[in-house]
Amino acid sequence: MGCKPRDQEYLIAWFAPHVLGDLDVIAIRVHATENAACRDLFRLCLSNILRRVSWQKEDDLRVRKEIRPDADIDAVAEFLTESARTVRTILAFLYEDRTADSGPVEIIAGDARCLTGTGMPLDRLTSKVNAVVTSPPYATALPYLDTNRLSLCYLDLLSRPEHRGRDYMMIGNREVTENRRRAYWSEFQSQRATLPGEIVALIDQINTLNEAGDVGFRRRNLPALLARYFLDMRTVFYHIATLLAPGAPAYVIIGNSHTVAGGVHVDIETDRLLGLLGQGVGLTLEDSIPMEMLISRDIFKKNAMASETILCFRK
Repeated sequence: MGCKPRDQEYLIAWFAPHVLGDLDVIAIRVHATENAACRDLFRLCLSNILRRVSWQKEDDLRVRKEIRPDADIDAVAEFLTESARTVRTILAFLYEDRTADSGPVEIIAGDARCLTGTGMPLDRLTSKVNAVVTSPPYATALPYLDTNRLSLCYLDLLSRPEHRGRDYMMIGNREVTENRRRAYWSEFQSQRATLPGEIVALIDQINTLNEAGDVGFRRRNLPALLARYFLDMRTVFYHIATLLAPGAPAYVIIGNSHTVAGGVHVDIETDRLLGLLGQGVGLTLEDSIPMEMLISRDIFKKNAMASETILCFRK
């Protein structure tokens, strides 16, 4: 385990000692794998089992602990099972796709709100992209960093003390300081006219209901966070439209969520509202296709509606 001392202390609180020992043995073997592609694949498999072999409460989005007996956790067996499953899946895909040429691949780390503009890495692709496929965050419904915090720490991808700062930067973030909440709300008030009327009405409705009731800090923060989310997504759609070639499609997979404001259940129809945002930057919404919630997203179901939607845009 090559992570920083603060991360080691954090991991010790979330894994049984024998499990951390087994994970370190696995990590050493993975690091010693000569083939780079295989090494990355095994590293991904290791990441996939970390939550499963930890004391993280199962199927719980929040950071809650449930200490299990040592005999119930076998990290090596979990890793071998996960690796075999992953390899079978890849082989099946390669078999079906064996006549296709995948072509060159380039991975660029960046912010979806800053895809184009002077000096941005994708400026060279303005009006040249043949298709966009993306699944943006839900509207403040899921704690993405918390869900993956064990992998981020163990694999030394993001140190635990840096999580809060990075969380503030994410689209769909659920965490906010009081100063940030006020800044987001002020920005919303100054940019209300740039958002579709239905989005503005939803945010105002939730804010009014919460102000009339005795609510906790999360519900009090929600209107400002929703405002920030939809302003961010408007920017994302602008960049997507800038990159797409004329007539090219963009597919956006998104799920809905809900809240209780002032004792009233309020659905947040993110799919329909993002459809309005996309159309607002000049994209044509050709279709909206409902789909069943993916099995891999089971831990998200408490915070989501029963299905996700594929929004089919075209420039």
